Amino acid sequence: MCIISCICNLLSLLNIQHTKRISSSFIGYTSNPFHVLYNLCTYLVINIIIIVYFLFFFIPVKSNINERRNDIMAVAHKSAISVGLIYVPVSLYKTTRNTAISFNQLCKDENGKYQRIKYQKLCPSCNSEVKSSDIIKGYEYEKGKYVTISNDELERIKSKTDKTIHVLHFAKMTDIDQLYYDKNYYIVPEPGGEKAFELLRQALLSQKKVAIAKTVMGTKEELIVLYPTKTDIIAKILFFQEEIQPAPTINKVSVDKNELEMAKTLINSMTDKFTPEVYHDEYQAKLHDAIQTKINGQEVVVADDSQPNSVIDLMSALQQSIDLANTQASNNMAA
Repeated sequence: MCIISCICNLLSLLNIQHTKRISSSFIGYTSNPFHVLYNLCTYLVINIIIIVYFLFFFIPVKSNINERRNDIMAVAHKSAISVGLIYVPVSLYKTTRNTAISFNQLCKDENGKYQRIKYQKLCPSCNSEVKSSDIIKGYEYEKGKYVTISNDELERIKSKTDKTIHVLHFAKMTDIDQLYYDKNYYIVPEPGGEKAFELLRQALLSQKKVAIAKTVMGTKEELIVLYPTKTDIIAKILFFQEEIQPAPTINKVSVDKNELEMAKTLINSMTDKFTPEVYHDEYQAKLHDAIQTKINGQEVVVADDSQPNSVIDLMSALQQSIDLANTQASNNMAA
């Protein structure tokens, strides 16, 4: 209503100003019907432009602010959560973004200038470049022998269950070993599915349980945990058991009781609340500074490459570590 009121007020203001112009046109140019028609057309066009501007620019921006979905974030996957007879259409968004500085591969040409290296997809038989539209998928079932499969054929073998996030059962949050977690996605319900989505989130969170589900993303079936938080449900992709490699063998050694107590003391002295915003990629910051230094025509300063001393006496190293941790804690409190 506020937006409509603003539009009406603005139109009224423009109408008053433009009506005066049209009135003067009628008075001064009543003998020229073409001039009157021109002013009327101009008047209508201005009003239409104002209405279209507000409808297509202002209102969508206003509504997007109130939506949970961020249009800047690309949808990673579209699906639907299927629990019994409940069906909730959802979109999955990546929870992370790559902030690392990327480098291009260069070569120096005969004139001493750097050029970016280009890669071409070549057919080995005719030695000609292959267009992306001409490339098809193939599986090598014997040396040099392939069976091809199209995207349409890949879609045909997907059942309705494959395309949905089909909940298999529920489990306790503590049942899943951290080793199985791969990557995360935000789950956002489509319009109309918000209530069922919120009901599922609250029910899971109140019982401290997660939903174990499966779905096909691309050409791979994924095992998924629907993990409730205070505000969202996160889709956590799990590794299948056959994807987990056995842990390397570690020689078992005995630990002295005094050593264990000192190790506990060290841990307690360095224990603090985890605050994610405190931590930053310091190497990327150094890399950015080094690049800027090179742009300015200066030499990059060599970093401190001194190596820590090898541990000779474990008890002595533990005691020194505890003293250092206590000193740092005291300095932090003083600051």
